[in-house]
Amino acid sequence: MSTEMISWVTNSKVKSSPKFAGFWIRSIAFFIDVVIGGIVGFIAAIPFESLYYSSDRGVGIFIGFFIFLIKALFQANRGQSVGQVIMKIGVASSRKRNYFDSFVRNVVALVLMAIPLMNAVNALITGVSDGKQGLHDKAAKTWIIKL
Repeated sequence: MSTEMISWVTNSKVKSSPKFAGFWIRSIAFFIDVVIGGIVGFIAAIPFESLYYSSDRGVGIFIGFFIFLIKALFQANRGQSVGQVIMKIGVASSRKRNYFDSFVRNVVALVLMAIPLMNAVNALITGVSDGKQGLHDKAAKTWIIKL
């Protein structure tokens, strides 16, 4: 890889050839994030009791927003989401971590998940690409590396 890579976890240059995190370890980290974000989102939705009575979709959107928010903020501040901390992986880029790149990465991922079958296509691309980058990684010029 010719691009100098900076770990968002340490905000310093990756010293050796990075080991890219593959599909399964990333999927487990994402599942952990969804569970934690879902619990936090569900608790945060309790004061908005009318969401429960209006539709399940309203609660789902509220919870989805918390999952997105937690992932994006943790990655911008720490370089890892909670699931990535547990799985010992983190985001790397050619630049130091910042809110804009984290926002782009997570918004593109969210849009891909909203389009039927695109999440599966993105997962396939992540599994077979050289740098194990999904479309959301390519959009933000990031990689997920093993720490």
